[in-house]
Amino acid sequence: HTAPPSKNPVAVTSGMSTEKTVIELLGQSQVHIDESALHVDLDMTDFLALISELEISGKIVRLPGGIVSRV
Repeated sequence: HTAPPSKNPVAVTSGMSTEKTVIELLGQSQVHIDESALHVDLDMTDFLALISELEISGKIVRLPGGIVSRV
């Protein structure tokens, strides 16, 4: 499964957790939530649940317009 090019490409290895993959995708930039969802092997419901968990744990923030950013 090949992900489309991104501003923040991340090589996803089989040993990398999905949480770590999302955090690495965000890097130090702000990314639209739909774009980041394209790079993980989760359905949108599970992806949004993961984003919520990351937000609750203080690892990311949601910004207006569907933007997420690493803290």
